[in-house]
Parts: sequence; C-alpha cells; structure tokens
Amino acid sequence: MVDFVTNFGRTDVLILLAMLPSFIIGFIVYKKDVIEKEPVLLLLKLFLFGALSTGVALFFEIYMQKIFSFNNDVFNMFFRSFIIIGLCEELVKWLFTYVITWKQKNFNYTYDAIVYSVFIALGFATVENIMVILFNNGGLMLSLLRGVITVPAHAFFAILSGYYLGLAKKYMIRGWKKRYNKCMILSIVLPVLMHGLFDFLLFADNTISLILVAIFIIYLYFSSYFKIINASKESKKL
Repeated sequence: MVDFVTNFGRTDVLILLAMLPSFIIGFIVYKKDVIEKEPVLLLLKLFLFGALSTGVALFFEIYMQKIFSFNNDVFNMFFRSFIIIGLCEELVKWLFTYVITWKQKNFNYTYDAIVYSVFIALGFATVENIMVILFNNGGLMLSLLRGVITVPAHAFFAILSGYYLGLAKKYMIRGWKKRYNKCMILSIVLPVLMHGLFDFLLFADNTISLILVAIFIIYLYFSSYFKIINASKESKKL
C-alpha cells in the first residue's frame, strides 16, 4: 500500500512535468497574438481535439507498421521516420487544424493559423508524452528530456505548418491561386520532412546522430522563436 501511494505520487509529478512544456509554449504563442486574441474556448477545443488526434495517428501508425516491412535496416528506419511517423502524425494534426479552423470567423489574421496549429500540436504532444512516460515506466530524466526536446519539437513543426497555412488563406482570399497552392503544400510537406529528419536522427542512435539532434533542436528553438516574432509583427488582416 505504501509503495502504491509513493508510486502514485511520483506518477502525478511525472505527468505534471509531461504537461508543463505544453502550457509554457501555449502561453508564449498566445501572448504573441497581439492584435486580436483567439477565444479561450476555441483554444481549449483545439487542444482537446489535438489530444484526440493522438489516437487517430497511432491507429494509422500501427497498421502501416504491420503492412510495410523491409529487410534493409536503414531503409526501414527511413520509412518509419518519414512516412509512418512523420507523415501520419503531421498530416493528422494538419487535417484537424484545417477542418476545425479554416472557415472559423475568428481566423481573420495570418498569425491565427500559428496559434491554431500549435494548440492542436500541444494537445497531441501532451497525450503522447503521458503515454510514453507511463507505458515505459519513465523516470524524472525521461520526463525532462521529452519536455525539453519532444514536446517543443511538435510545437516547432506546428509553427512552421501554421505559418504557411496562414499565408495560404491570405492568398486564397486574394485569389492568388499559385501562391495559395504552394503555401498549402509547404504547410504539410515541410513539417513532415522536419519531423522525419528529427526521428531519423534519434533512431540512428549513434554519437554523430545525437550531436546532429542537439544541433537540430537548437536550430528549431531559435528559428521557431524568430518565426513567431516575425509572424506576429507581420500579421495581416485576411
């Protein structure tokens, strides 16, 4: 009984640590929406649907893993990183963001798309983080590592997706079809490629790949920060 209570308390702390990065990143992105804040209920809805999207992505990942199997370890790792995980997760998050927000009356500035994409991604990352920590009997170090690396990575991919999704809506309203098509494609393809590269380097699990992961994460932190700053300043009425 004492062990149960002790472990339960410890699990609570780990879950809180798993959720904390999402709240911090969400707050930062929300604060940078300086022109017109998005409704809190809409953001909560996006976060909850983002959490739901975790199960949808997991469903596709499990079945694709069963269907596709390759003898070549490198190709198998590449396919798993870019297609099974990168494509499935980013496409599902993109679809949830698009379906819920594209025709939203509140979607009236280009920066709004970043806010929407990030809150979907944070809902996804929070549930994924909790699942990984609980199912792998994760300790404090795993929680901290995922809080510093994995959860922010999901948010960074979402910032990239939302940036181009906001531009796509602006170009659609202005009737610039070629620019609209280009930005819509980039809003999906770039996050998939970045996510795939991130996972591929992690799966490689050698000294060089881990150094590259560290460099990649630092790049994501800085590039995402400046993209938020610039997108917030340059946010245009749609």
